Amino acid sequence: MLEDETWIVLLEAAGDPLGTPIDSDTLRQLVAAMACEQILALQNPNRYAIQLRVASASPAEALFSATARWSEALRRLGLSPWPLHRSEVVTPEEFNRDRDATSQAASSPSPPFPRGEGDDLLRSAFYDSLTGFPTLALFRDRAQGLAASAAQTGRRLALLVLDIDNFGAVNRDLGFIYGDRVLAELAGRLAKVTEAWPVARLAGDRFVVLVDDGGGGADLFTRRLLDAIRVPVLVKGRALVITASVGMAPVDMSYDLDERLAHAAAAVGAAKEAGGDQGRWYDAGENTARSGQDRVTESVPERLAYVMLLEGAALAANESPSLEEASAIVLQRVTAHTGWRGGHLWVVAAGGTRLEPSGVWHVSGPEPMGRFRKQREGRPLGIGEGLAGGVWRSGHPAWTAELAAEGNWADQEAATEAGLASAVAFPVLAGSTVVGVLEFYDTRPIAPDESFLTVMAAVGAQLGRVFERSAAAAALARSEERYRMLADSLPSFVWAGGRTAACTFVNRRWQEYTGRPAEDAYGDGWLDMIHPDDQSRCLSTYLVALERREPYEMEYRLRRFDGTYGWILDRASPVYESGVFAGYVRGGIDVTERHRAELERHNEGRRFRALAETADVMIIVVGTDRTILDEFLPISSLGYRPGAERGQAGSHYVHPDDVPVTNAAFHDALTHPGPGEPYECRVRHADGSWVWLRVVANNMLDDPLVRGIVYTATDITRFKALQRELEATDHRLQEAEDRLRRAQDELGRR
Repeated sequence: MLEDETWIVLLEAAGDPLGTPIDSDTLRQLVAAMACEQILALQNPNRYAIQLRVASASPAEALFSATARWSEALRRLGLSPWPLHRSEVVTPEEFNRDRDATSQAASSPSPPFPRGEGDDLLRSAFYDSLTGFPTLALFRDRAQGLAASAAQTGRRLALLVLDIDNFGAVNRDLGFIYGDRVLAELAGRLAKVTEAWPVARLAGDRFVVLVDDGGGGADLFTRRLLDAIRVPVLVKGRALVITASVGMAPVDMSYDLDERLAHAAAAVGAAKEAGGDQGRWYDAGENTARSGQDRVTESVPERLAYVMLLEGAALAANESPSLEEASAIVLQRVTAHTGWRGGHLWVVAAGGTRLEPSGVWHVSGPEPMGRFRKQREGRPLGIGEGLAGGVWRSGHPAWTAELAAEGNWADQEAATEAGLASAVAFPVLAGSTVVGVLEFYDTRPIAPDESFLTVMAAVGAQLGRVFERSAAAAALARSEERYRMLADSLPSFVWAGGRTAACTFVNRRWQEYTGRPAEDAYGDGWLDMIHPDDQSRCLSTYLVALERREPYEMEYRLRRFDGTYGWILDRASPVYESGVFAGYVRGGIDVTERHRAELERHNEGRRFRALAETADVMIIVVGTDRTILDEFLPISSLGYRPGAERGQAGSHYVHPDDVPVTNAAFHDALTHPGPGEPYECRVRHADGSWVWLRVVANNMLDDPLVRGIVYTATDITRFKALQRELEATDHRLQEAEDRLRRAQDELGRR
C-alpha cells in the first residue's frame, strides 16, 4: 500500500437548507468535531468554506476521508445534511502558493454576476453562462477605464490571453458535460487569482485578463495563473493535471483592445508551439501561425462581440437536455440579437425519409406570422425541397434574399401574405449527419453575411452535440435500466462504485435486506451499515484494491432490517470502459448460515475436546507420514500440553523395544480400512517415564472430516503393574509350593 501523504482538502458547503444562519457556537463545534483548521463564512451567510489537513495515500482517498468526517460531524451535532457545492484537494505547497497569490492581489474585485438585475437576456449578453465571467463587451468597458487611469498615473498594464492546452482531449475523454465542469472549476481558480483585475471569457477555453505590469507584474501574474491551472482537478474519480499557455501584450497610452488581443493571441500561439504550459510576450518579429479562433479574436470589435454573443447562446443551449429545448434557446437568442423576425426548427424524422416540422418556434414582433407558420407546421419536406430541404441534402448553410422567388414552396402564398422577404437555414450536425435544420425568416431583403453563416454553422455543430448527448444519454438510460432490472432480479447483493470508495448503486436485494432505501447507501453511506468492528478493515481492503485496481474479497457483518447483523461475502471486480478504469461492481451473498454452522462445528469441537480431555481414552490422529495431525489426550494421561505435539513424528514417543509392533500395526492399518487388531506398547511420558497403552489403529483416510489414521488408546500401566505383581506373587507362591513339596518329600524319605 502507498505511504500516506499530507493533503489540504477544501470543501465549500451550503448551510442550513431552511435558510437559518449558523451561529458562531455551532461553527466552533463543527471545527472541533471535524478537527479542521478553519471554517469560513463566505459572502453568502449560509455558505461556508471548510479547510482540512488530511493524511492519506491519494487525493481521492483524502477527499473521501474529508467528506466522511464532514457527514459524521453533522450527524453528531444533530444538524441537517448540507450539500457540498465544490471540493478541491491540493498539496500544502500548492495551497500556500495559491493563498500567497491571492493575498497579493489588489483589493478591488470585479463586480459579481448581477443576479436578479434585469432579465435573463440582458445577463446573457454581458455575462458568460458557464463561468459567470463578463463577456468581451463588458470587459472592454472596464479595461478602457483602467487603461485611462493608468495613462494618467504612468502605470504599465498588460493584456493576457490564457488558452487551456489540449482541452479538446478532455472533452473527448470525459464528455462535454464533465468538460464544462472542469472548465468551470478552472474558471473558479482564475477568479481567485484575478479577482483584482478585469477578466472575461473570450470563447471556449480561452480567457483574457488586464493586469498591472509594474515591476514585472505580468510575468509574476502569469506564473500564478499557470500554477493555479496545474493543481489537479478531481472529476469522475480521476485527478486531471491540466496546463495552459498565456500570451502577453503590453498596453500603452495608445491602447487598442483588438490590436492587443491580436498580439496576445499571437503570443499564445508561440507558447503552444514551444510546448505549452508557459507564458510568452508578443514579439512583432515572430511569425506565428494562428488558428481560425485567433483570427476571429483579431477582428473588428462589432464582429467579435457578435461572435461571442452567438457562441454564448450555443453554450447556454448546450446545457439543455434535448435538441428541442436547446434549439428554443438558440432561436430566442439569435432573433433577439440579430433582428431576424422569426425562427423555426426542422427535425429529420426517424429513418431519415423526411424533414419534419417541429413545434419549436420563436417569433418577434406583434404578428405571429399566422397562416405561414400554420402551413409550415402542417407539411414535412422531402430531401432537396425548399430552403430547409436543400440544407438537409447539402449539409451546408443556405441564404435567400428573395423568398418570394422560391417557387417550389407549397406555402409560398402564406409567406407573401406575412411579408417575408429573406430566409436563412443552417444544418444541425451530429458528426457529419444532418439531424435537423434551423430556419430564420425576415421581412427585409437581407444580403448574405459570411461571418453570420460561419458562426451559425458552429452553433449548428454545438446543437448537434446536444443531439448526440441526448441520444447517448437515452442509450445510457436504457442500458442502465436493463442493468438495474437485471441486478434487481438477482438473489444476491449488487453494489457499484466509481473511481472512489463512494457507492453509486445498490440493488433491490440490498434494500430488502437492510430495510433502507438505496439513497442511504450512496456515497459513504454503505459503510455506516457495516458492523462498527468491521468498518475499518472493510474500508482498508477496498482502498488498497482501489489503489491497485485489483479484485478483492472480504467478509463482514451487515445490519439487517431488524437491527441484527448478518455475515456477507463480498467479491468485487474492477470495471473498465474503453480501457479506462471506471470503478467496481461488487456482488455479495449472505453467508450467515455458513458462519453459524462453522461456529457450531467449532463449539462441537470444543465440547468434544473438553470431553475427550476428561475421559480415560486417548485419541491421536496421524497422517500417512506418521506425523501427529491432532490429539485429544486426557489432562492427566501423558503430561503433554494440548496441541504441543502436533506435527511431531509419532514413533518418536514409542519405546525402542516396541517400535517393531507399532510399525507392523501402522502398515496393517494403511492397507486395511477400518479398525485393526489391538496391540500394546510403551509411550514416553512428559516426565521421561514410560506408560503402557493398549492401542487400536483405525484407518479413516477416506473420511473427509478426518483424513488420517486414528489411534484410540487406554492407559494399562496400572494393569501392567498389577499383572507384574500378580506374576511375582504367583512366582513366590510357586516357589513356596516347591519348597513345601521338597520338604514333604524329605520327610517321607526319613
